[in-house]
Amino acid sequence: MRLQVRHRRSGFSARAAISHALQGAAADYYRTAFLYFAGGAGNGIDSSSALRSDYRKLSWGHRAWDKLLLALYLNFTLQQEVLAPGLKKLRETANTVFQGQVPGCWNSAIEMLPGTCSSGGVC
Repeated sequence: MRLQVRHRRSGFSARAAISHALQGAAADYYRTAFLYFAGGAGNGIDSSSALRSDYRKLSWGHRAWDKLLLALYLNFTLQQEVLAPGLKKLRETANTVFQGQVPGCWNSAIEMLPGTCSSGGVC
């Protein structure tokens, strides 16, 4: 009986950890996208295709640590793109249409949303 209870708890803990990791990845992706589109911070949103290209250029023999860290980040980015495919599509479309530069009018529109202010002050 005691073994079954322990097994159930560990199964619950594993599911909770996976759920927390996925929620954290999604929240990070949306936060990064908001900062990018609001023009408040960030250089953009990393794409898995660009990261994969960088990953393939690295060598395990010469830069193993960099390659390992990039592999972890690539996996994290892939998870984010799977969790929010609409946001990935928005990013790709915006990069194509605006050549990587978010128009200033988007900043003004975002500042008008309730509870948001890209300048960091009170709106």
